[in-house]
Amino acid sequence: MKKKVEEETMRPEYDFSRGVRGKHYQAYRQGTTVVHLKKGQHIATNGEQLPLALKGRKSTGEVLDIIQRNSRTEREKGTWFERLFCALALSDGALEVERIWSWRDWPDREELTGLDARDIGIDLVAQTRNGQIVAIQCKCYDPSMYLRKGHIDSFLGGSQHKCFDLRWIVSTCRW
Repeated sequence: MKKKVEEETMRPEYDFSRGVRGKHYQAYRQGTTVVHLKKGQHIATNGEQLPLALKGRKSTGEVLDIIQRNSRTEREKGTWFERLFCALALSDGALEVERIWSWRDWPDREELTGLDARDIGIDLVAQTRNGQIVAIQCKCYDPSMYLRKGHIDSFLGGSQHKCFDLRWIVSTCRW
């Protein structure tokens, strides 16, 4: 009996005709971790940064539903999703996050990167328990969508700085 082999096909929305070969090779070589928030995970969301409706012990699914339902704009949805991940990162021992900031609020940003607070694709910066600095990109998309390379290009470019030891992409959709 033959094994059924799934055929890999290029999705029609992928257009690599203007791509630059090897543009983000170093970032991929150093490693990028994709953190996919699943609806079954539980999180204690008691942080001051979260709105009252999100506080208490809830599953990530409950919190994501509230965020997606109650956000007035895409920007607000992204901000709340980033704050949710901050709470998750600090409460989930497996991620080994000691501290986490928004890109704008990261106290060492200018000293280590020479960059101001303008958006370069990095949403959050974390410091792990062993001192590694992590650049983080958060994407709160519909779970039926696919995260495409174009969605993370600025992150991969912006996180090339030598001060970043790791890169994490946090997404609610498939990769």
